[in-house]
Amino acid sequence: NLKLKILNARLGLLGRQIQSAKTDLASVADDVRKYSDPTSKQAQSLQSALSLVQTQLSNTSIPALDSSFAALTLAAAGK
Repeated sequence: NLKLKILNARLGLLGRQIQSAKTDLASVADDVRKYSDPTSKQAQSLQSALSLVQTQLSNTSIPALDSSFAALTLAAAGK
């Protein structure tokens, strides 16, 4: 179930649905806190990684599609 939620968050990022990805990652973090052993190294590592990703998502700004298309056009013109 956690793998599916993480995959859903990845798909949300690919689809530029940042809020959906944040919600999915928050749900995963809650489940890890509820159902894992807090002294386990694996659980601690996962919680650390999740908090890092959530922090990075908060600080991320997605460029507008127009900017992306302009960059692609510029790159294609250079070939």
